[in-house]
Amino acid sequence: QALEAHFIEPAHGLMLEKPRGAVDNWFEPGHQFEWFYLLHTSPLLRDTPLHASIDRAFGFAEQFGVKNTAVLAMLNVDGRVLDASQRIWAQAEYLRALTLREGSEAKLAGQLGALSARFLRDAGWYECRGGDGAVSRDDMPSTTPYHLATCLEGLNQANF
Repeated sequence: QALEAHFIEPAHGLMLEKPRGAVDNWFEPGHQFEWFYLLHTSPLLRDTPLHASIDRAFGFAEQFGVKNTAVLAMLNVDGRVLDASQRIWAQAEYLRALTLREGSEAKLAGQLGALSARFLRDAGWYECRGGDGAVSRDDMPSTTPYHLATCLEGLNQANF
């Protein structure tokens, strides 16, 4: 209830990065996809107002925050791109969330190919690419395996 009251933008159901009313607020499409999956798979939180908000936010985040298969980093609440960087964790969360969306099989296959082509390499992964697609961060932070492992788990559960 506190998240719904303080962090959900009511027009689109977006989970904001700062409390509502904060100056220069934004949303990250990757977080919309991550929260969608977490809420949708929780027996306790599924079918709550928070889940309904994030379900609405999914379409908005997908429409404005996914361009040419790339999940963009930051947008304002009207959908204007603030940072077009592409991060592997956000791409993995989008892929994981798609496993729960009806009729997303073709999109799921395309996104799996995009994750592989854009971010994976023999020696690990690229953490971040700039809006132009160039590698902007090639270190491999310790939180990324969580996103990759849970993405793989979602794909396995969807028998993909």
